Amino acid sequence: DNKLMGIANIEAPEYKESFWKSYISPDVSSLLLQMILVSGLVPAYRLIKYSQLIGAKKPKQPHFYLVALGVNPQGHGQGYGKSLLNHLHELSEHHPTSIGVALDTANPDNVPLYEHFGYKVVSKETFGKVNLWCMFRANKNKL
Repeated sequence: DNKLMGIANIEAPEYKESFWKSYISPDVSSLLLQMILVSGLVPAYRLIKYSQLIGAKKPKQPHFYLVALGVNPQGHGQGYGKSLLNHLHELSEHHPTSIGVALDTANPDNVPLYEHFGYKVVSKETFGKVNLWCMFRANKNKL
């Protein structure tokens, strides 16, 4: 029916100037200034702290990062999420420098789902009142 059933937002290993890095660079970026002007200092500060917390748990070696994964509720249980994850895993496996895929989730129900696909919990963090699970799936060909 030409309906969008799922989407994955990823950062490839060669994506040097990531969205998050622009917020935590030593010099104040125009993006951060725009965020402060639009949403205020407190949300900007929280985003910086979140970015630093998650960034410290990411692998230092080149890897893919799953920023967001979403499936239309009408498509739940129909394999759309699996298809998106499998495609991401293939991209990582065939990439010349990627060691795997990292992600974080604040939804405890997602942890066993990602574990089913080979992810391991790297750390569990608390950000305010929210629990965050940082996870990683190593490429099979780079173990």
